[in-house]
Amino acid sequence: MSETVSNLQKIADDAQKTFGSLSPEQINWRPSAGDWSVRQCFEHLIVTNNLYFRIIQKVAGGAHRNNFFSKIPFSTDLIGALMKNSLNPDQKRKMKTFKVFEPAASDVSETVIEDFADNQRKLIELI
Repeated sequence: MSETVSNLQKIADDAQKTFGSLSPEQINWRPSAGDWSVRQCFEHLIVTNNLYFRIIQKVAGGAHRNNFFSKIPFSTDLIGALMKNSLNPDQKRKMKTFKVFEPAASDVSETVIEDFADNQRKLIELI
């Protein structure tokens, strides 16, 4: 478990080191209308983590109950494989995210990198 915690902390540190000094213009720059900015990518990670935090807390507290689809062995494996393949940099066909996981379209939080590092610390605490 400590390897996981170390990796999560390293990710937060690397994010701050690599992206922490970007200007608001740089962090909000989008290569094209259909692509996400650096800020939007980090915001997506924060939004996604926050949605899973509640589930992790329920599991840890013994209150989580699997839904119908999670009881079908191949369904979760199939979804996991599709997501993993869609994240491959060589993948030509990208998987669109669900609305609930989408970042805001406008330029917002200039502290998104610090927010991400804080979010990683919350995940570490849950672990």
